[in-house]
Amino acid sequence: MPLLALAVLLLLSACSTDPVEVVKKPEPKTEEPEPKPQPDPEWPKPDPTPLPGVSVALQAVATGFTEPVGAKFFPGDDNMLAVVEKPGRVQWVNLTTHERRVMVELEVNVRQWEQGLVGFAFHPDYDTNRLVYISYATFINGDIHNYSAIEEYKVPVTDNGLPGPAEFQREILSVIAPTTIHHGGQLHFGPDGYLYTAFGDGGPQGDPHNNGQNPMTMLGSMIRIDVDNPTGGKEYAVPADNPFVGEAGYLPEIWAWGFRNPWSFGFDNQGRIFLGDVGNSSLEEVNLVEKGGNYGWVEWEGVRCTLEIDPCVEEGYHFPLHTYGRASGKSINVGYVYEGAALPDLEGKLIFLDFMLGNIWGLELPEEMEIPESVEDTEEFADAPELLGQWNLMMPAFGKNSNNELFLTDFEGGNIFQLVALEE
Repeated sequence: MPLLALAVLLLLSACSTDPVEVVKKPEPKTEEPEPKPQPDPEWPKPDPTPLPGVSVALQAVATGFTEPVGAKFFPGDDNMLAVVEKPGRVQWVNLTTHERRVMVELEVNVRQWEQGLVGFAFHPDYDTNRLVYISYATFINGDIHNYSAIEEYKVPVTDNGLPGPAEFQREILSVIAPTTIHHGGQLHFGPDGYLYTAFGDGGPQGDPHNNGQNPMTMLGSMIRIDVDNPTGGKEYAVPADNPFVGEAGYLPEIWAWGFRNPWSFGFDNQGRIFLGDVGNSSLEEVNLVEKGGNYGWVEWEGVRCTLEIDPCVEEGYHFPLHTYGRASGKSINVGYVYEGAALPDLEGKLIFLDFMLGNIWGLELPEEMEIPESVEDTEEFADAPELLGQWNLMMPAFGKNSNNELFLTDFEGGNIFQLVALEE
């Protein structure tokens, strides 16, 4: 395995609540942008050659990025794409003219592969308030602990009507983890207008701190917050209908918990959340996230009990819709339910992939969606997903435009691809 591939495996294969002295967080860069947008280098980019047996194709739409780990379209403009680069930049690119410019830039310690800029989201009212949000993970305290943070920036409009360099507004929240692995970090605003993110258990391997089953930490959890109405001395509010509001022994920010490394998740047009939880040693998980649900880690890895007891307790846990083992991959990346028009055979299927092996699948979803509540429910839930193809690419993130067409980032090659029909 190439050295880079081995290192990146740490990023996606993979927090404690003890007080830790926090050093000053990195300050955003304030360098002036290029005087004019720059075109993509070496455009057009040849499309990748898949391995045999594919039913879809990847078509390059932009190139020349550095370790892209996210792609979000500007609200209402499918020509303008914001690309998240792990070393610490968000660039916008015009997919028609291939012009680009840095929109957000900050210093992030990336000496370890799980550090860096990992999440980005436009505020639902971006067209009027120009607010965007980023998440990153970096070292603190002598490079021992991890500091994950969500920050707000404001994007001005330049004289020529293009997005200018974003200005730091405030830190929304931060979480300290005991090690430098399992951070999660993707950001999405839900159809309810609230901000969702998911944090991993913070490591080390096997979650010896039991953060996955500790509802008094954000580690190992998906959280849901209101960034528009800060209250209680915090830079956000907790929505009143969060599942654990007013319940002793639980953080009110938590929406769901029991995750190991929930790197990827997304909403479909019905508002359902599908999440990929990267496995420990055996199984990768596709989950349907339910309000208040406990998804089992560290006692369960998918449908495999991690405890040395027989039988293992299944009551009280939610189980995955689908799992796959090491023969099929090592690091899951769940995308979106396909709801576009260009690929009618994929309509209604959940599209997901494996970051390490380059497999892309489509999972048929039943009309009656029920979250499995036992190992048997998972095994009976759905037919095996359809393998759409395999590419020699490491693809850490999906994007989706207003027409519900899907896009993928190419970590090593620096490309952005669209999922398109295979030409016969």
